[in-house]
Amino acid sequence: LVISDGKNCNVITLEATHMSAWHDQENLYLCWQTVKKKGAGGGLDRRSIDDYARHLKSNLQQLSRRLAGGKYTPAPGKRIDIPKSDGAARPISLATVEDKIVQHAVKQQIEPLFEKDFLDCSYAYRPGKGHRRAIHRLEHYLHQKRPWITTCDIDDFFDSINHEQLLEMLRAKISNPYFMELIRMWLKIGAFAGDRYIENKQGVPQGGVISPLLSNIYLHPFDVQMVQRKAAYVRFADDFIIAEKKQEIALEHYQFARHYLETELRLSINPPRQPVFHIQQGFTFLGIYFRGEQKHIDRKKVSKALDKVEVIFGKALKRPLHETVNMLNEAARSWKYHYGECHPGGLRTIQGRIFNKLAYWVRRQREEGRLPEHSYIKGNLHRLNLLVELNPAEKRSIFRQIQAGQRQVHWGDAGSPPSPKTRAAKGAPAKKTEGQKPPPKQAPAASDPATIKRKMAAKRQTFVRQFAAEYDLVLSGYGQFLGRDLQRLVVNHPDRKSKKYAASKIKHIIVMNRSVTISSAAVHLCAQHSIPIDYIDRSGKPFARLAAPESPAWRYGMYQLNALTSPAGLEIAVAIVEGKIRNQLNLMKYYCKSRKDDHKFLE
Repeated sequence: LVISDGKNCNVITLEATHMSAWHDQENLYLCWQTVKKKGAGGGLDRRSIDDYARHLKSNLQQLSRRLAGGKYTPAPGKRIDIPKSDGAARPISLATVEDKIVQHAVKQQIEPLFEKDFLDCSYAYRPGKGHRRAIHRLEHYLHQKRPWITTCDIDDFFDSINHEQLLEMLRAKISNPYFMELIRMWLKIGAFAGDRYIENKQGVPQGGVISPLLSNIYLHPFDVQMVQRKAAYVRFADDFIIAEKKQEIALEHYQFARHYLETELRLSINPPRQPVFHIQQGFTFLGIYFRGEQKHIDRKKVSKALDKVEVIFGKALKRPLHETVNMLNEAARSWKYHYGECHPGGLRTIQGRIFNKLAYWVRRQREEGRLPEHSYIKGNLHRLNLLVELNPAEKRSIFRQIQAGQRQVHWGDAGSPPSPKTRAAKGAPAKKTEGQKPPPKQAPAASDPATIKRKMAAKRQTFVRQFAAEYDLVLSGYGQFLGRDLQRLVVNHPDRKSKKYAASKIKHIIVMNRSVTISSAAVHLCAQHSIPIDYIDRSGKPFARLAAPESPAWRYGMYQLNALTSPAGLEIAVAIVEGKIRNQLNLMKYYCKSRKDDHKFLE
């Protein structure tokens, strides 16, 4: 098997036995390619895609052996919060690169077992389905003169899935005990938010490779019930819609759905303002606003797309134009797929914002004397994936305005969706080999629940020890220099031997002497590992900090700096000192209690 990273090629000699096993190196390599293609980030072990790729051959060999022996234990997730459009935050659990590879391998094996039973009413996270087909199914029902609509979404669905109920559904189809053990651990391993462990008692980790499949498995019994009731029903993940010819039938379906989800699956529906409404009142499903015969992009989705454009152009002045165009094209492909069949008004609004932002980019580059050649700009404009069709003359006019840097690019009416008066609210099969296949290796026996719990506790403890082993690095000597040697920080002192520290073990650097110098390479390494660098003057007062934007601790540092100028700073300092004194008094009481007869000690 030849592995290439674009520059170098490496040949991996695959083990000749059991090539059809789900955990062999060839299959794991294919799963690795999927993880790499998606650009997945690292997890709690701090190993990125590039880090894992540096020793890909040995990493996959070791992973294959551990899986074959049933000795692989997942790591806890890395908890981050993603802002939602309503101002709330969605908790995401980032698995390690290795966990994502294993989840892909397991998903390949179990997905066909369930996919053959899934119903056509379910469209999310399934091969050959998707957003557009869900909309087509809904339109099919609407064309059957079903004007009475109920739209529902399941409240906090992914975080509310009952583990034991889900595992019972899985056991009905999965005969491999090791798969069941792995899935149980993925569900219950929990996550770390910084150095704080968060236990996972229910729900599937959002961000997990196998989580979407598990969510569809959990809701499959509900799909069966709705189809047996002959409801015109479409579900996409935790959103579903019912369309019926009579209002009372739609209401009966809604009441049954709410009761079944609550009593059988322990889920609840977000209460709608109006359970059933007429299509002429208008409704939104999967980001598309329907009203009568019309179909527009929902205003919230247009606003979200405009925010995306602003994010893309946020640092556009510091990057080449072709990189910005690549980012715009990627976003445009998604917008056209989801909303290309809607009224073009929403897409024209987004396209107009892109044109004006490109013209602004040209204008600023000219003002700063960094405007690239005319042919470079023109070539990239012609590469732009347009959201709406333009005739050649209109396209030439718009591109001339952009290249001239006009403040407002003039073209056809952008339009916008109407303001509604009322709103109701699978993997690759194993390769065939010639000749007789060796007998498949027997799957490792499943561990009992107590053993699984010990495994997870042991894995969790490794990260607890890791956080405890991290330390602060203080630079206070005259003329000290902080440099970098691969993944280590090197402290050079004029009169002493240099010392090296693993960057993964350092959580904080404090500089207490103005003669200390730090190389750019060292700063870059600190940023990679989210190590903040604080500068402290002789009086102990912090006056500057270097920190990566994604560092989870920078806010606390700013709170501490701000506390210096407020009465709260003195209160915090007093509380810390009093706490230290109480700890020492309690320690002395403990020593005195155990050494009552030791008069010399008491003296």
